Amino acid sequence: MDNFSFNYLAILLSSIAAFAIGAVWYSPALFFKPWAASLDKSEEELKKGVSPYSYVITFIAWFVSIYVLARIFWFFGINSIISGLRVTFLCWLGFGAATSLIHILFEGKKFQLWIINWGYILVGLLISSIMLTIW
Repeated sequence: MDNFSFNYLAILLSSIAAFAIGAVWYSPALFFKPWAASLDKSEEELKKGVSPYSYVITFIAWFVSIYVLARIFWFFGINSIISGLRVTFLCWLGFGAATSLIHILFEGKKFQLWIINWGYILVGLLISSIMLTIW
């Protein structure tokens, strides 16, 4: 049995931060237009097709991901920002970015879509990593 202890507040606030980054990331000010173009959909189509549950599930997914990241930090004794960023980047690269690229290739989706989506995940995880290590 392990004695894993963590700061729920840090995980919650990191989840909120990552979720909020998505609101900015996919806004017209940043990547909405190229993202929509990569999906071959109009702004109206995208607004109609989003259920409020999508936002709830997205937040829960962030919470789970950041909880797992906190566990990884605990397991490896990560307590510095630089070490946290390195481990986070490697997890993102090996378990997320690399494996999701397979789907983009075989589903015939545009590489730009992968860059936008996984860029968001990387930024969200890196910000969360910093928050976890300073708390």
